[in-house]
Amino acid sequence: MAVNGVLVNDVPMQGRGFYSSHSELQHAAMLETLPLLQTAASQITVDLKQRGRLTVAEYGSAHGNNSFEPFSTIVQALRIPEDAQITLVFSDRPENDFSILASNIATFEARQQQNKRLFTAMVPKSFYQQIAPSASVAIGFSLACLHHLEHVPPLAEGESPVDTSRISVLREQSRTDLSRFLEHRAAEIAPGGALVLSFVAQSSTGEENYAGLVDSCRRALIEMLQAGRIPMAAATSFEVPTYNRKLQDLDDLTKDGVPGKWAVRDISEKRVVHPAGAELRARHQKTDSDSDGGEKQKKRDRDSEWYAETVTDWLMAVVSGYFLKALRVGLGEAYTEQEGHTLLAEWTQRTKREFLAHHRDEDVNCWFIYLHLERL
Repeated sequence: MAVNGVLVNDVPMQGRGFYSSHSELQHAAMLETLPLLQTAASQITVDLKQRGRLTVAEYGSAHGNNSFEPFSTIVQALRIPEDAQITLVFSDRPENDFSILASNIATFEARQQQNKRLFTAMVPKSFYQQIAPSASVAIGFSLACLHHLEHVPPLAEGESPVDTSRISVLREQSRTDLSRFLEHRAAEIAPGGALVLSFVAQSSTGEENYAGLVDSCRRALIEMLQAGRIPMAAATSFEVPTYNRKLQDLDDLTKDGVPGKWAVRDISEKRVVHPAGAELRARHQKTDSDSDGGEKQKKRDRDSEWYAETVTDWLMAVVSGYFLKALRVGLGEAYTEQEGHTLLAEWTQRTKREFLAHHRDEDVNCWFIYLHLERL
């Protein structure tokens, strides 16, 4: 959606449970956050006894499948008065599939039946707004989503998403967005509270994130363009409005925090690998030990096809909405939902074939920055 010449980032993760079923790498990245969450929770100085309640907020819950372990880790790390009430707040943009989130929350609550003090809430608001009452939250977290920008200006004529000029625009927007995000969190999180963040990053090693998979997507897109399956206008308008920060982008925050509001207590970068890679190697090893001759190669090929499908579906769960948005722009009045999803399915299948042909069995890795901030 465009407002005053600015493209608003209003595309959610793929709904109807698809994102929930294809967020394995985000889950692996979330597991890396648990020790930081435990430390942050154990160090908060918010007086929970005086308040009589604990409120924990997540910013960017999507479908909630990577929310419950962090919530449980935080609650278990705190010494909560026996009569205190616990509220878990799940927030995301209004376009999010809240029906799936509600279903996952209901399943989680059913496992917590013995805890009569537990309450949950869903908030259909962007985390670039205040989503909870002032000073009501003791600790908050946002995992694997803060690299998504609130909005970006449209691409200039002839400009590509990978042009230096475009990257500069996205970098500047990321600074504005992070400042706004921290301002709203400072309003919601009480002094003595904490905020834990993880987001996709550019590695200081120079290693690119999921390079083989991105290359496969681009090859497939070029194939479709050359075959006349999609118009040039769709290809040139296809952009995922994100910026992957470097540690250097956070130097000022790390050094000075946000005066009077935030101090950085921990910051690091970590490489996270899609867990399907380990499963693929285990499958290959089993095939090599159980089979021989031509049958062995057939089984290895099937395992490689499974892996290509798994990692491609993982990426499509995040970017498919932006592809459909580009088709709406490129096709104009000729666009239909049926045609859009037909072209999306074709792009997905072509990407899988390109991955098998050029990046077979390659690890799909992604770098993340992890931050622990204390509310002053």
